[in-house]
Amino acid sequence: MRVFLVLQAVTAVLHMLVTDRVCYWLLGDVKALADKSAIVNSMRKVFEQGFPLILFGLSGALVMQADKVIISSYNTPSELSPYYLATVLCLTPISVLAAPVSQYFHPKIVHAIASSDDYHLSRNVKIMSAALMAVVVVPSCILWVYSQEIVGLWLLGQDNAGVVSRYVDILLPGVAIGAFGFIPYSILVAKEDYKFQAFMSVTLTILTLVAALYFSFVGSVTGVCYVYAVYHAFSFVVSWLRVKSLGAD
Repeated sequence: MRVFLVLQAVTAVLHMLVTDRVCYWLLGDVKALADKSAIVNSMRKVFEQGFPLILFGLSGALVMQADKVIISSYNTPSELSPYYLATVLCLTPISVLAAPVSQYFHPKIVHAIASSDDYHLSRNVKIMSAALMAVVVVPSCILWVYSQEIVGLWLLGQDNAGVVSRYVDILLPGVAIGAFGFIPYSILVAKEDYKFQAFMSVTLTILTLVAALYFSFVGSVTGVCYVYAVYHAFSFVVSWLRVKSLGAD
């Protein structure tokens, strides 16, 4: 644990130093503001405008991490372990494959909306959807169909492999659907619809954690899996309905 924390800290510092140098090379000819009050006012304005997004990010982080704490509060470590392994396996396509796709298309979608370029907006959304199908849905389908074999190979035949496979079968469809939430997220950010995103995230986080707390209390880790499968899928559905209501087809 100590090594993990030290590596996280060192990596964060290195990331900051590299980013600082790159920004200096790219923006070295831009003079810094001499008026410190103007800098403070700018910082305050950015914070006030971005506060809903801060809530959005904090709620997302909380809902994705608190489930382990909740389960471990009412269940034994042997019951938590299969759930943890299942979530790690199910979220791999999103974290490893979908995130880079989102980072590539996000600025394109934002630029198209800012420029009122409906053609390129539609084109980028379609390409992004196809890319997510290729890197998330296809691997997820393979994993779902052959979950027992894949989990068995991954865990080298451990006794809890069957339980992990059962949890994967429940979680994976919702997680795969939720991966498409990157698309409405980019559109809503471009439209600066921050308050709705914050409201949606906080509301879904509260409902999800309350439901997870109940199922964990009654000793049903399977119920927690269903709760999080619905959370992932419902996040995408609600976000996309919001996009449609704003007229961004």
